[in-house]
Amino acid sequence: MAEAEVGDDVYGEDPTVNRLEARAAEVFGREAALFVPTGTMGNQVAIRLHTEHGQEVVCEARAHVLTGRWGGGGVLRLHDASCGGGARILTWSWCAGRSIATLPSMLRRD
Repeated sequence: MAEAEVGDDVYGEDPTVNRLEARAAEVFGREAALFVPTGTMGNQVAIRLHTEHGQEVVCEARAHVLTGRWGGGGVLRLHDASCGGGARILTWSWCAGRSIATLPSMLRRD
């Protein structure tokens, strides 16, 4: 590691990160890829890409995005409406035996 080529990946100057991102884009058939160093960061990027301000993330109470990564939900600010809407947490007993078609009844209407 002491002899590794390094640079500032923010400015696209880290050759290792550049190669990793290029390879990931190639493997998945995408124009580009983004390296993030932790799963929590990846979860946060994904949630913010798939939601708009004011929308909710609906997940079961034991979902990894809420409980993993030392309480990732708190890190992701899923419980904080100021980040864009927060989380709608469903218990397993509510989910059991229900069709996904019943999910809209749990969503906010505003």
